[in-house]
Amino acid sequence: MKYQDWLNQYIEWDYTLRVRKHSIADFVNNGLLPFMNKHGYSFNVSGNFIQSVIATGLYENRGFPHVESKWDYQNPSGNTEWNTEYLQHYYHIISEDAWSEFWLTWGKWADVSEDSFRGIDRRYDIQEYIKQCIDVEGSEQTKMLKEALESETDAYIQRNGIDAYIQDYMENT
Repeated sequence: MKYQDWLNQYIEWDYTLRVRKHSIADFVNNGLLPFMNKHGYSFNVSGNFIQSVIATGLYENRGFPHVESKWDYQNPSGNTEWNTEYLQHYYHIISEDAWSEFWLTWGKWADVSEDSFRGIDRRYDIQEYIKQCIDVEGSEQTKMLKEALESETDAYIQRNGIDAYIQDYMENT
């Protein structure tokens, strides 16, 4: 099936028929982006860009398991890479439970339904891809984490009279 035909195909969404491209737009604009924003993450790419990538990813990966997906997971925003602290914080804020709750509402359409073939795989693809679209440095969660880490370091210095990194270096050399 050609891409445009696939996009214009009627699919089931929670027991109603909808055009797939409208379902993807609704999913991104009213589900995925608000979900991420609610958790304090923002983007340097547009909703239209994300819709386009998700549509292409869903189309190109029909029938493939998540581990064989052809999604391009590079950072499309060209922004700062995830360091360990930011990534751990992200997984703490947007946990598997948060994703499960999200999918209860937004996973009721054919391409990502848990009842459809490879629907769960496409959910994982979307979860991994959207993480790469985040404006890491500009997101509220990153700013809050930086402030917390800085105040923790300042408190350590006040208690011990020395920076934790310098103390660690001195103890290990």
